[in-house]
Amino acid sequence: MHCWFCTRNWGGDSCIQFKNNICQTIKTAVHHNSSNAGGSKRDYNMYWGCTAMTDSADLADGGHEQVNINPEMDTEGTISTTSPAIDAGVNVGLPYTGNAPDIGWMESLTRDAKYVSDTIPATATVGETKDVTFTIKNTGTSSWRWAEDYHLCFGNDGTDPFCSSWGDFGQEVTVAPGQTATITVRMTFDKAGTFTSDWQM
Repeated sequence: MHCWFCTRNWGGDSCIQFKNNICQTIKTAVHHNSSNAGGSKRDYNMYWGCTAMTDSADLADGGHEQVNINPEMDTEGTISTTSPAIDAGVNVGLPYTGNAPDIGWMESLTRDAKYVSDTIPATATVGETKDVTFTIKNTGTSSWRWAEDYHLCFGNDGTDPFCSSWGDFGQEVTVAPGQTATITVRMTFDKAGTFTSDWQM
């Protein structure tokens, strides 16, 4: 992933504000070629694996540049949930979440869920089989899609006393942030006693 910015303005004012960008693995990240700097500035950017931030003396440093900081960015330009770029930018008038904008081309995605309800019976007859539903709310900022391995799976110990397979919300379903998903699993109550059914997204 590269970030290279070049502006030329011959004979007139040039006021370029280069902010909230990740520049990675490139020789010179920012090139500003102008006959009149006109207040141009670079600030709140993150540089990783770059030989130089800029080759332009007339492009002022705003004082908040981050050099040799790994943004923890994948090949598609998405930063990780632990990236130092999160909340490290400056407000430039675009929507953002958190205390400040993230550095990079988009806000980081969070993956989180909230349990809403279920239809697990309080009691059942030994040998009885039931289809049980769970209602889960997407409280993160990324959508859930079956193809991206979003499932209702077993909890801490990796097993469930009454169910042998995970739950899915359907291959054609997308659960956007703020929406709920209803997931059905089949449970067979094949033993007597008191048990805990433990699940997680």
